[in-house]
Amino acid sequence: MEEKKEKRVMEKEMMLEEEELEEEMEVEEEMEEVEEEEMEVEVVEKMEMEEEEMEVKEENEEQEQQKERALQPKKQRLVFTDLQRRTLIAIFKENKRPSKEMQVTISQQLGLELNTVSNFFMNARRRCMNRWAEEPGAAPGGPAGAAATFSKA
Repeated sequence: MEEKKEKRVMEKEMMLEEEELEEEMEVEEEMEEVEEEEMEVEVVEKMEMEEEEMEVKEENEEQEQQKERALQPKKQRLVFTDLQRRTLIAIFKENKRPSKEMQVTISQQLGLELNTVSNFFMNARRRCMNRWAEEPGAAPGGPAGAAATFSKA
């Protein structure tokens, strides 16, 4: 009988030890989880700080660029010479959409930039469309309409 009691006591002690070990393991796991969460929070905070620093840096760069632009003189508006204007209008009367190659040739002959010539034709087509909308009797592409579209600058 006494052996049984001792055996039971030993079993209880072992069970208690096992429970204590399990509790210790649970505590360790919880501590590890807390540490991981703290590390995650640190990483997130670090990323947020870096993001804020980048935003501030971008804002500073943008302000620098605006200051530089403000210091640069404004580009003068181009006014076509009489010869350039008459030539462009004459070409427009013949061809509303000259090819890029033709526009390059025109720009070289008139001493203008390619984008200036391209813009002229684009704006001229737009002006013609606006005229047709305003004057229902005007014929599209008619010589009178094209000449009336342009004014001396």
